[in-house]
Amino acid sequence: MTAVKRFGRWWVVVGLLVALPGQGFAKKVSAQQAYESARKAYFSLKDNKSKQAYRHNWLKVIARFKRVHASYRDTGYGARALYTEAELWSDLSLISRLRSDLSSALSSYESVWLEYPQSTLADDALFQRASIYLKRLEKRKEAAWVVRDILRAYPKGDMAAKAKRWAGGFSDVPPRPAQNEKLAGKGSVRTGRQREDGGASVVTQIKYWSNQSYSRVAVYLDGPAEVRTGQVMQNKKAGRPSRIFLDIHRATKSK
Repeated sequence: MTAVKRFGRWWVVVGLLVALPGQGFAKKVSAQQAYESARKAYFSLKDNKSKQAYRHNWLKVIARFKRVHASYRDTGYGARALYTEAELWSDLSLISRLRSDLSSALSSYESVWLEYPQSTLADDALFQRASIYLKRLEKRKEAAWVVRDILRAYPKGDMAAKAKRWAGGFSDVPPRPAQNEKLAGKGSVRTGRQREDGGASVVTQIKYWSNQSYSRVAVYLDGPAEVRTGQVMQNKKAGRPSRIFLDIHRATKSK
């Protein structure tokens, strides 16, 4: 009887170990299916001029890729979905002429690099950012900094040759200033539009990414808020390092 129990326990453990790869495989299959379904919607939009005339059609497709990225972030399809989302925002901005849509494209392309620095799409996303800065926003300085990010992070990537050609025309652009230089002193205050109901905005999520160049922290709120940023200088006597702070006026945490 004892031998049977031991055998039974051993068999259960092995069964669980064998099941784990199957679960991972199932998730990968589900990610592929979700991504391909979103791609069908993408091509349906791109092939139909009448659909492209209405903003809500763009937002529906963008939302589908957002869901793929959120649900399958740790698969290869997470990076693809995020990159396609950036493409959609960029294409939409050509029709809407809204700077906010172009800003969303820039942010999504940057997120590809920050969240998936090892992806083959990372340097492509950076190059798209540089192209938007240079050709659509006429911001040579920002374009130059992104091009240098490509050459530093992906010197052997498929965008390196193009980045080198562009870098030659940016020799007059100074290096990107260090973050602590930008945040030194009393800090800065940015005030967005106020909530119509006069209430406090809620912090719904906080995410962060890091790479060799810098770290990024994203704070998501459900409404506008006054934000103050700055730096607390180092206090060696108290053993406190310098710190960057972010004050969000009247904001509360989600439950």
